[in-house]
Amino acid sequence: IEAGEAEKRSEDRGRLLDELGGQKKTQADILEAAIEASALASEASILAERNRSATAAQTTSAESSLTALRARLDALEGVKNNFGWYPEGVKALMEAPDLKSAGLIGPLAEYLKTPDGYEQAVEAALGERLAWLLVENRAAAVRALAYAEEHRLGRCGFICRDELTLDGRELTRALLGDYELAETLLAESAAGQLTLDGSFAGSGLVAGGRPAEDASQNSAGLLARLKEVENLRQEEDKLIAELEVRQKEARDAAEVFDEKKEAAQAAESAQRNVSQALA
Repeated sequence: IEAGEAEKRSEDRGRLLDELGGQKKTQADILEAAIEASALASEASILAERNRSATAAQTTSAESSLTALRARLDALEGVKNNFGWYPEGVKALMEAPDLKSAGLIGPLAEYLKTPDGYEQAVEAALGERLAWLLVENRAAAVRALAYAEEHRLGRCGFICRDELTLDGRELTRALLGDYELAETLLAESAAGQLTLDGSFAGSGLVAGGRPAEDASQNSAGLLARLKEVENLRQEEDKLIAELEVRQKEARDAAEVFDEKKEAAQAAESAQRNVSQALA
C-alpha cells in the first residue's frame, strides 16, 4: 500500500512538473517559470489596484463637483421660482391663478434671448421693463392691472405679445430693434449696438453705465443671474454624463482588479506547489 501511495505521489509530482514546466527541461527552469508567472501576476494586480483607486477618486471628485453645482443651482432656482428678483407686485400677480389662465405669461426678463456677455447692455437698454410682465394681449394686461390696483401692488408694466411685430425675430430684437454686437459704442455708426462694456444705442437712445452700489437689486444684474441659472443647468447635464462615465470606469476597474487579484493568488499558490514538488 505504501509503495502504491508513493508511486501515486510521484505520478502527481511528475504531472505537476509537466503542466507547469511545459518545454522546460530542468527543475530550476520550472521553478523559475513559476516564480516569474507569480511576479507578473502580482505586478498586474498592483497596477489594477492603482487604476481602481484612481477611478474611484475621479468618481468621488465628479460627485463632489455635481453636489456643489446643485447646491448653487437649487439656491438660485429657489429665488427665481419664488420671484425673489422682482418687485413684490410681480410675485403677487404671478401667484394669482385667474390671471395666468387669462393670459398672464411671466416676467419679461425670463423670455429674452441675450447674447452671452451682453446681459448688462440689454439691462441698460430695457431698464425697469425687465421686471414688466409679458401677457398674451391687452385684455390680459388690463385685467392684471385692475388686480394690481385693487390689491395696491404698486406700479406695474406689461408687454402685450400680440402687439409686437416679431416677423420671425426673437423677442429681444422685437423690443430693441436690430442691433450689432461690439466691444464699445461706435459714435460713427448709425446702427443699433449692444456692447460688451454694457452699453446700448438704438432708435435715438443711448444707455449704459453701471448701477450705483446702493441701487435696487430688483433688476440690476437680473439677466446675468438668469443666465447663470441657464448655464448651471447645462453644466449639470454635462456633469451627470461625466459622472456616469466615471462610475462605469470605476465598476470596470474594480472588476479587473478582482480578476487580477484572484489570478495573482492562484499564481502564488502554484509557485508554492512547484516549490514543494521540487523539494
